[in-house]
Amino acid sequence: RDRALARANGDPEAFRDAIAGRMSLALRGQASEGWTWSLTPYWRANAMDFRMHFFPTDPLEESGHRSAGVQGALHRERGTWRIILGSDLEWTRGWLSETQENPTQFSFVQGDHYDYAVNARVAAFYARTRWQASERLSLIAGARWEATRFDYDNRLADGSVGRYLRLPDRSDDFSTFAPDFGFLFEASENASLFGRVARGVRAPQTAELYRLQPGQTITGIEPETLDSAELGWRQDLGAGRIEITAFAMEKSNVFFRDADGFNVTDGATDHHGVEFDIAWTLTGTLEAGLTGTWARHTYAFDRPVSAASEGIAKGNDVDTAPRWLWTGRLAWTPVARADVSLEWTHVGAYFTDAGNLNAYEGHDLLTLRARYRVTGRTTLYGAIRNLTGEAYANRADYAFGNPRYFPGEPRGVTVGIRVTG
Repeated sequence: RDRALARANGDPEAFRDAIAGRMSLALRGQASEGWTWSLTPYWRANAMDFRMHFFPTDPLEESGHRSAGVQGALHRERGTWRIILGSDLEWTRGWLSETQENPTQFSFVQGDHYDYAVNARVAAFYARTRWQASERLSLIAGARWEATRFDYDNRLADGSVGRYLRLPDRSDDFSTFAPDFGFLFEASENASLFGRVARGVRAPQTAELYRLQPGQTITGIEPETLDSAELGWRQDLGAGRIEITAFAMEKSNVFFRDADGFNVTDGATDHHGVEFDIAWTLTGTLEAGLTGTWARHTYAFDRPVSAASEGIAKGNDVDTAPRWLWTGRLAWTPVARADVSLEWTHVGAYFTDAGNLNAYEGHDLLTLRARYRVTGRTTLYGAIRNLTGEAYANRADYAFGNPRYFPGEPRGVTVGIRVTG
């Protein structure tokens, strides 16, 4: 809330310098017997220099990758069935180095920390189908199998240097399987019930596998999974609509770095809550809406560390995860060419440390938007964000024994013109 402090740069040496490029080509055509096909070859590349200012010695990280791949799919609709069969193939060359120019402090040694390259190959195959089982009931199912291979090349001496562990050259393979099943039941002309169970899964990232510290091992690092179930109701009310969805999720093999600086490979979290989306026409020119969620995100394992405020206990709230999030909207259309809207965004309170000993009270922001269509091709628009000039944090946490805030933007005004066609 100190305006001068909020606008100050406490670490002027910090920077992130990145460049990225992407290119793709979409091809579509008609195959035999009712099948259509799509093929999308692509290429992408990026590079980044990053001053790691959160370490006492400010090392420099340089990283990047080049990738080429192709996504292909076959589509068919016949009677009450819709089928999609597809595959994704990708080849990647990535690299990462970390170098410290400043003198050694504690275990942060001067010189090269890491320098490695990884060749990655990913092949995935998937299938999805939708079956109109009856006039009111639709069933949806799908599955995706993915194989990932990493060939890691260490370009420095193997072994430990200070707090850094460089693995010898190696190859690692992972395979994942992600099924899902859902349904949509139209209870009446204006109401429907829907549900879904699914598994989300990803292979470990290269930094999780090869950017280790002494005493840590690559053994036991498994793909991260998220199993979820949801059930919802959608109702058309004539002058408005409402949709409510309840969900529950379990995440396993969560990878993160704890407060002692060690990698955790077997973390687990639970998530459950309710999402809602409500819209209502108040008059011929005035509409209101409310979209949001209440959810509880909790740790499902224990992890003691040296700092009491960062010790993880089963049942604790995940830090920086608010239970309440919502956006309310009031839209006014005085004439056909113009509309004005007022948005109220609420971020609820949340704990700022894993031990749930410190908290941020949350915040509320107002945004005013307006738009005027001058012609069919030209539109004038404007917005005032943070209308009341609220002092708030985009993110708050607790670090090095003190609360820490990442200040949000003050009141800001945007005006513009958009020409299309």
